[in-house]
Amino acid sequence: MSAESHDTQLGAYVLGTLDPGERRDIDAHLAGCATCRADLAALEAVKDVLDDIPPEALLHGPPDADLVLQRTLRQVRVEAAAGAGRRWVPAVAAAAVLLAGALGAGVAVGRGTAPGTEALPTPAPTVTASAPCPAPGWAPRSTPAPTCG
Repeated sequence: MSAESHDTQLGAYVLGTLDPGERRDIDAHLAGCATCRADLAALEAVKDVLDDIPPEALLHGPPDADLVLQRTLRQVRVEAAAGAGRRWVPAVAAAAVLLAGALGAGVAVGRGTAPGTEALPTPAPTVTASAPCPAPGWAPRSTPAPTCG
């Protein structure tokens, strides 16, 4: 069976639309070709599924809103399956951000409302300079000699 006529011939075979001569030719080919037998089995399975659908269901498709819903649900399932192992990462990050924000807000509010924490002015310390007394008889010439007690 040629590659071009493969799908068409097997499809017609499954649907029963071939004339008896074509059907005999395909039966003879199927006896020696495992690949075509597998393709035929797959086409027969599809035909069985399609036979279960009532013809009325094929006249009018679902409303547009249903199509959008079906596509959205399919996308959600795909994304959920792909990211099932990484779901906790955003939750942990969000919890850390909330905890840091709450801690920062608590510190800021606590500092602004704590009783008795107003800063009071403190007197400047008195600084007294002291230096060791120089050896007797020594003093710089421009300053008077220090008096050590």
